[in-house]
Amino acid sequence: MKKKRHFYILLFFMIHSAVLFGQKNEFKFWNTIEYRVKINNKWKVDFSQHMRLKENLSAVDNYITQFNVAFKPWKKWKLSTQFRYYRQNDNNGNTQGFDNLFRYRIGIEKQFKINPGNFNIRLAYQDRLSLDRSRFSNSQDWLVYRKRTKKAIRLKSSFEWKIKNWSYDPIFSFEYLPETRPNVKTFSFYSTRYGLGTNIKVSKTHSVSVRYFYEMSKYIKSEYFSSAHVISLKYIFRNTKKK
Repeated sequence: MKKKRHFYILLFFMIHSAVLFGQKNEFKFWNTIEYRVKINNKWKVDFSQHMRLKENLSAVDNYITQFNVAFKPWKKWKLSTQFRYYRQNDNNGNTQGFDNLFRYRIGIEKQFKINPGNFNIRLAYQDRLSLDRSRFSNSQDWLVYRKRTKKAIRLKSSFEWKIKNWSYDPIFSFEYLPETRPNVKTFSFYSTRYGLGTNIKVSKTHSVSVRYFYEMSKYIKSEYFSSAHVISLKYIFRNTKKK
């Protein structure tokens, strides 16, 4: 009972923070179902389906189908390649509807043992392409176009605090994402994410990841600024059988 009480306190804090700050910022919800397959001690693959809501849960943001391959060449090191297909809801401007996009990402990750937990740092590059549109109608539409195609560097650090006799170890994270917009070679747009989450083990092969993060986005050469509070729930099923 004590472990459950601690978890409910953590979950209440995450949801309460998002709702409270969401009164002044956009509130989003991300939902994911993921299937993981461990091929051997070096190779893992996973498949996942995502549904995301935006505008204070009043509209669908996108549907995502994802495939990820991870390889561990050395202990505490991981290389990964990720592919995504998007159905993104464009409900602004004169032309509205669901757009088709494709994104690939490559990354490298290193884990460090730092008492009382584990510290991870990840560096990745990603490129998202529109499968429907190749250009925008005028220069005023670049913010809408940026949602359809963009390149980004992702630098993420996280710390999992291992608490004795507690199953819901908190995970603190920070991510910095500089991006480029069309026809501009330098990074001119960036986002930052501050997160808190935990992993819940349901059984040997089933678990749930609960995460809250606050995201701020800004275009460097203008006054454009946006922020959002995001609650993310991910249900994970693992295939632990080795061939």
